Amino acid sequence: KFDDSDLSAYYLIWLAKSDMMKFGQWELGLQNIVTYAAYEDNDILANFSGIRFLRDDFEITIEYLTHSKKEYVSDTASFKVKVML
Repeated sequence: KFDDSDLSAYYLIWLAKSDMMKFGQWELGLQNIVTYAAYEDNDILANFSGIRFLRDDFEITIEYLTHSKKEYVSDTASFKVKVML
């Protein structure tokens, strides 16, 4: 059972996502997600950015995550390749 008087938490989620744009023979899309949460004496900020290249049935995505609490999650980069059959 939770007493809601003890649960004073605040959070913010912001998503920015672009439409796909032409870049030569590739389509290009950008995305950024920012999250912030505060609870008692703790506050956490995370930022997740990505860029997506799409051409026919082939997709390349580069993503980067930053996090204010390095002991939970360190900054991380990922590179994904997807072929749609």
